[in-house]
This record gives sequence, C-alpha cells and structure tokens, in this order.
Amino acid sequence: MAKYTLPNLSADHVLEVLFRDLAAFFTVTVNSGPGGIVALAGEVVSGPQSLAAGGTYTFEIMPDPGKELDKIMLDGVEVAPDAE
Repeated sequence: MAKYTLPNLSADHVLEVLFRDLAAFFTVTVNSGPGGIVALAGEVVSGPQSLAAGGTYTFEIMPDPGKELDKIMLDGVEVAPDAE
C-alpha cells in the first residue's frame, strides 16, 4: 500500500493513480558448455527456465571429473561464483 498526502488544500486538483501488472515470472536461460552440469534445487537444468519474480535462486555448477570452472557469465558479463 502507498499513501499520498495533499497538504493545505487551496485549489482544485486532479489526482491520477496508475497501476501496472507485476511480472509473475521471468525467464532465465541456462547454457553450459560441455564438461559439467548446472542444477537448480537439486535438478539438472538447461535452456529456458521460468522462475517466479521476487525469488532467490542458487544455481549449483558442477564440473565433470578432470574439469574445473572457467567462468560464469550473466547477461554477457563475467560474475564471480558465490563464496563457499
């Protein structure tokens, strides 16, 4: 809920209030190269994932034996893995 106070009314006014739809879901597309898997909530994921707006999602990145994580890219920008 929001409030707006019109103080010391001394003239005519028009108060216009607009609303917009909330996005219920967003799409996160998971792409991983060969050499490992990505999991979300314990399930391996790949491709577009429909996730509820406002949620917090932790992706587990697991390299195959003999591989290691090279980098994580989010929207084309390299990001650091979470501290363990």
